[in-house]
Amino acid sequence: MGMGVIKNEKEGAKWLLKAAESGNNWAMYHIATCYYYGKGIEQDYLKAYAWAGLASYCNNKTADTIAALALNKSNNHEGAAAILSEYLSKYGCKNGKKSVQRK
Repeated sequence: MGMGVIKNEKEGAKWLLKAAESGNNWAMYHIATCYYYGKGIEQDYLKAYAWAGLASYCNNKTADTIAALALNKSNNHEGAAAILSEYLSKYGCKNGKKSVQRK
């Protein structure tokens, strides 16, 4: 995940998650892919969907594909909608056009 450093997927996912939680839509997309593929973090399709959905909401349209794939893999549309709703109310958009109030 970084150039010129020893590859450590777990550490990289930890820092991506921190950046995503602070509202960075680029990090939201990348932590979604980590959750989707289980890279550096435990595989979780619902969290992959939620982070990708939030990234898309925050104007990162690249995230639409991973959101659709994760939703299909999770086979839990009700749970996916609930976690996305939770993430929408909990995290904001730092570098996207939309603004979500943090509580």
